[in-house]
Amino acid sequence: MVNQPLISLVVVTAPGRQRDLWRCLRSILNSDCRNWETVVVDNSGEPGFDQKITKAFPDKRIKVIKMPFNSGLLGFNVGIVNTKGKYIMIIDDDSAVYRETLAKVIKLFNQLPKSVGVVSAAVYDRVLKRYTDNSGVDLSKTFRSFSGSGIFKRKVFAMVGYFEDKFFCWNFEEDFTIRFLQAGWQQYFASKKELLLDHYYKSHHFRKEQVFLITRNKVWLNVKHFSWLIMPLIFIRDMIWILLQPFRRKNWRALIYASLGYLTGILTAPGFIKNRHVAPWWIQKLYLQAQIGEDFKRLVLRKA
Repeated sequence: MVNQPLISLVVVTAPGRQRDLWRCLRSILNSDCRNWETVVVDNSGEPGFDQKITKAFPDKRIKVIKMPFNSGLLGFNVGIVNTKGKYIMIIDDDSAVYRETLAKVIKLFNQLPKSVGVVSAAVYDRVLKRYTDNSGVDLSKTFRSFSGSGIFKRKVFAMVGYFEDKFFCWNFEEDFTIRFLQAGWQQYFASKKELLLDHYYKSHHFRKEQVFLITRNKVWLNVKHFSWLIMPLIFIRDMIWILLQPFRRKNWRALIYASLGYLTGILTAPGFIKNRHVAPWWIQKLYLQAQIGEDFKRLVLRKA
């Protein structure tokens, strides 16, 4: 279709993920939609890996940006800044698109209200043989993330800004959701029939860095966006979350790293107090409903 708007894909690749990245890029090249560009941000820290990508995928629509170190979320922001598309898809390097995915993105945005700035795709896990489809969720009572499956209108970043790269990783979805809701944008959760991506599950051993960063970033998120009046309630929620970590992650050390992360967050919180932007009460209420209600149940019953 000649008049298709340009779709930009941003893929940030981590260390040791060549096989995943190759599969992801091949799926994009096989797309029915031809009017796309892909920005691959090399966060691997491996010397010459950017050149290896370019050699394996010489298509001019694929641009590679080399980061000097694993920069986390900064890699996504650098990738987004270097795109030109009307729509920007953030896709994990261990995911893949179907042939019709990009065309469906355009069709879906054309059908949705103009206030929808973010679409979260459904995901099929090829290893676990299961779908993650949030389309039936009551959007008035949820605060789900778009991680690994988000497609954004360029206008959203122009109004809201980029991901909070100080977080490095994790919890940035909640921070960005608060900001785009406050700016008047809405999020739409697509069904598996409307928009689907593949994901390839990896069974991870206990990751102390992940536990530490998630709990540290919880404090930063709280300080950045929430009223001091409800902070005691949020603190209680966080303490329960921390106490559950050894059971959910099946490792007693999770309690240690979660506690250290939370303490570090408190000690470094002044950096976020300076740039504090308290969200409107309706957004704070929405977040608490999700965290203490639906998402907390998911934490207890399914996973951390």
